[in-house]
Amino acid sequence: MNTDLVKRLLNYDAGQVVRLIITFATRVIAALGSSVLTFLIAHTSSPSVLGQFALFISLLGAFSIVSRRGLDFVLIRVIAQNITSGSHICTLSYLQFALRKCLWPTLILSIIGSLLLTTTLFGEALPGSGVAFAVALPMFTWLALVSGYFKGLGLPWVSPFFEIGGVSAAAGIIIASLLILDWMNSSVNILVCFIAALGFVSIVAKLLLTNRTVPEANKRVANKASWSGDLDLMLVALSTFLLQSGAFVIAAPFIDNTQLGLLRAAERLAVIVSFPGVVINSFIGAQIVHQITKADFLALRKTMRLSMLLGGLIAFPPLMVFTFFPEISLTFLGDGYIESAPYLRLMAIANFVVVIFFPYCMLISLGGLERSAMKINLAFLGLGLILFPLFAMLFGAIGFTIVYAIISVTRIFTIFARASHLGE
Repeated sequence: MNTDLVKRLLNYDAGQVVRLIITFATRVIAALGSSVLTFLIAHTSSPSVLGQFALFISLLGAFSIVSRRGLDFVLIRVIAQNITSGSHICTLSYLQFALRKCLWPTLILSIIGSLLLTTTLFGEALPGSGVAFAVALPMFTWLALVSGYFKGLGLPWVSPFFEIGGVSAAAGIIIASLLILDWMNSSVNILVCFIAALGFVSIVAKLLLTNRTVPEANKRVANKASWSGDLDLMLVALSTFLLQSGAFVIAAPFIDNTQLGLLRAAERLAVIVSFPGVVINSFIGAQIVHQITKADFLALRKTMRLSMLLGGLIAFPPLMVFTFFPEISLTFLGDGYIESAPYLRLMAIANFVVVIFFPYCMLISLGGLERSAMKINLAFLGLGLILFPLFAMLFGAIGFTIVYAIISVTRIFTIFARASHLGE
């Protein structure tokens, strides 16, 4: 297939193709960073420690979503609409406004999360995780908003470095350096390295934003901007997170840390199947807003179909590896993780189905269907809050995995059924 034909099929100009490739590359780095971090923790500690770290990350992600209240999605929408309309409002004023709205919720949730990790509600936590959580949540929330800001500007190749994948990549580099120096001698160092990575990425974000000024007039306009729908978006994001990688928070009281670590190992490998959807979504987010704003629903449907095709094609090779040779993949984590093979197989198959229809998650969030998305996700979250504990208590880790796969597939089909009628 020649280059001209590829361009016609994609309906993109050369510049857009280059941007897509760069976005894909940065997302690969971020996805590999998260997997490498899991790999390093698995090699330097037991599945139990990996399970404790999984709990810390899951609780951090859930509380960050609540503290942002969907404002990262709002930033994408408002900034993209601002650019489309040709307005000269300084977009940085929107980011600053979002930060002010998140300040007090973040500080309060930092205290609550720290207290939770000092109890036995979720089982034994990593030493020092209470203090680490209070330090990590403000930086994690700030970086999530910065990521949404760059997505709204149409710079999706920048945003991955400020998300959990980018932070994990930085933490992985720090841990690898300590291993080389033979200074990685306790599980406490894992949290120290993660906090250091958050600090480093936060400094990088600040440097990138330093040269952007905010005129006083633009501050007033930004404060009057429409920020409706943030509660709906928060509930959508929170329920989605808790039904996927954040489900460890729900499972923690019913599964021991060792099983939690085995599940985390499988989930981090299986996420490689789903990351093409995340890559494509970060690229098409601003494009979806532009097409909806202009009521160009024919172009929107073409964008959805192309995104589904690309996601499926890219995700197919790792799906084959994880489905037919899961043990080989898990040996890279260590001999203690071979038990995760059935978990990896089920999660990979479920993630493949999800990645094909994943663009509709972005469409339902940015297409004015926040309330529908909220109802769908809350319904499945309610189901998950019942089934995850029940199956975990009855069947252990494999029961958790079965519920994970069933809910993932049925939820994405429901979202697709609702969002596919937009513009008809």
